[in-house]
Amino acid sequence: MMKHSLLLFSCLLCASLLAEETFPIMAWGWLGGARERQNDVAFYEEMKECGFSIAGFATTDGQIEAAGKAGLQVLYSDNKAMSNRDWKNPDVEQWRKDIAPVVEKYKDNPTVLGYYVKDEPETAELDGLAQMGALLMEMAPNKLPYMNLFSNSTQPYHYEPLTYEEYTRKAYESPYPACGFDQYNFYASGYIRTTMHSCMEIHRKAALAANKEWWYCVLGIQHRYYATPNLVNMAYQAFSGLAYGARGISWFTYLPSDRPGWHNAPLDPFLNRTQVWYDMRLVNRTIQNYAHVLNHLRSDRVYHFGSTKPETDERVPGPDGESLIETMGGSGNWLVGEFTHEDDGSRWVIVVNKNLEEPVECIPVWRKTPSRVRVHAQGSQYEIDFNRKPADSNIIQPGWGVLLHVYFDN
Repeated sequence: MMKHSLLLFSCLLCASLLAEETFPIMAWGWLGGARERQNDVAFYEEMKECGFSIAGFATTDGQIEAAGKAGLQVLYSDNKAMSNRDWKNPDVEQWRKDIAPVVEKYKDNPTVLGYYVKDEPETAELDGLAQMGALLMEMAPNKLPYMNLFSNSTQPYHYEPLTYEEYTRKAYESPYPACGFDQYNFYASGYIRTTMHSCMEIHRKAALAANKEWWYCVLGIQHRYYATPNLVNMAYQAFSGLAYGARGISWFTYLPSDRPGWHNAPLDPFLNRTQVWYDMRLVNRTIQNYAHVLNHLRSDRVYHFGSTKPETDERVPGPDGESLIETMGGSGNWLVGEFTHEDDGSRWVIVVNKNLEEPVECIPVWRKTPSRVRVHAQGSQYEIDFNRKPADSNIIQPGWGVLLHVYFDN
């Protein structure tokens, strides 16, 4: 369904750089934030060790060269060419002249995955952004123009006079192969924002309708009133995105900030690893271990089981009459995403434990009994039977997600 878009950009283009298939995982931010290490190959090798495939936004050839040597890709950012334009008053011919030298310079550079264009545009800017996207797709068809949208938790004036659904649909109907959004859900007070899943469903539907892909940007630094990222809340957000069919994950941010209210990033202000780095690495590398499957899955449906509290107050849908899973035995709150493999038609399910405090046994009651159900191993590419005995392979950790291969031999 979507092989012409991010799968083309992030898998085929980087085949010469990476020995194995990778899932698009990006460190959201400008690489100049690495200061004296921004041209250091070892810095990018450490980023790759953390599970990233896209280093972030590069503004210099030194950053691009170092990232490429480490086996990473970048999005090139140039405020004088394809970003920071007057989107409400587009001048397409001038834009064409401005981006032509940049496109020509990087058209054959495999490290440059694409171009950063805009973060969180308002509705009034979307027409201009669409025209820039069309130019980039015309002049650099093998590169990805990147645009990240507001979430549905933002102030309505950002997307009015449209509804949020209309705003999102308009963005996905533009020439951009993919869009996405950022939404940070965990607060230091213990409050959990209630709109994450509904926003994911809006983006999922818009992306499927437009034959595009969507990315999800996850909280990776404590700032303002948000909570410190930890293994549970990072896994919960990332695997929720995957269950809703996200075809890329970003982390805001990987690099630290010197602002007093910003702390507990994966790297401290002296660019040393923190506990967040190790937790993020576990989530990222698990996802990368699933990349050879995730990159080829088409989202069929998403539904929930169990109470929506205390994890979230958000009202979420249950299964429909065509779902693979009819109900869940035992207890627990579950998020389920169903998929079909685009190449071989096999069926896959991502199940997320919405209990953020305890491991829970997952006991699906299948609408049609599978011949077998196997869970993809977390750290290697093999499958084991998904059941209680003898290996406890159906007990899912707090906030974590698992990838199930559902076999129907007939």
